[in-house]
Amino acid sequence: MQAVLDVEDVLRTVDRDGRESTEGSPNPADTAAHRHLVSSAAAVGVRAISEEDAQPSEVGPLSADLRLYVDPIDGSRNWETGSGPFGPSVCLLDSGGPLWSAVYDLDAGRLVTAERGRGVTTRSTLPHHDVERRPPVVLGGPSWAPYEPGLRHAVNGATAHDLCALALGEYEIYLDTTNTVRPWDYLGGLLVLREAGGYCADLDGRVLVPDAEERFTRRLVALSPAMTRMVRTSSTGRTST
Repeated sequence: MQAVLDVEDVLRTVDRDGRESTEGSPNPADTAAHRHLVSSAAAVGVRAISEEDAQPSEVGPLSADLRLYVDPIDGSRNWETGSGPFGPSVCLLDSGGPLWSAVYDLDAGRLVTAERGRGVTTRSTLPHHDVERRPPVVLGGPSWAPYEPGLRHAVNGATAHDLCALALGEYEIYLDTTNTVRPWDYLGGLLVLREAGGYCADLDGRVLVPDAEERFTRRLVALSPAMTRMVRTSSTGRTST
């Protein structure tokens, strides 16, 4: 947890000039946060699988049962432009799947954590923050993704933050058809959404929780807890109270 919170201090050492990185070039915030989080995981013997690593880290004696998926800065383009959610997203997995996750929106000053079977906790690190009014239907994916006609959009390239906002009832449906979302992009927010009572699936029917150090992409559809209850009620034919 402390390593996630310390990312805010790490980013103070990184220059942000407002210019977007070219496609495929490293983002300095991602690079700095990656080094910090991966080294923190290795220090306690946990294997880290990071967006910024070509291969998983193998530093020191590692736990065979634990692995940490890391998105150093989910929404790194938002960090560059100074607008929208951005910040670290991590998810610790054991043999039973996602065990604990933390998603820290540095722009909003909101830390969301979840623990398997123990629910969701939110914490504000800013004295005052007005929650952004979001559209009911959010089209997820990278910031350059084309708009789809007929949908209201909040495309910001910050999947974990979007799933957390969905879990907290700030919008109702999340849809990403771009097939660019990888496990480190969504696992932190996935556990939050599941613990809140929401729903998430892959449009291609693939499992969302990898059983190995997998890096394949997904197309996600997710529902808020309220929408999930509504759909389940409709499917069973019961009247909602």
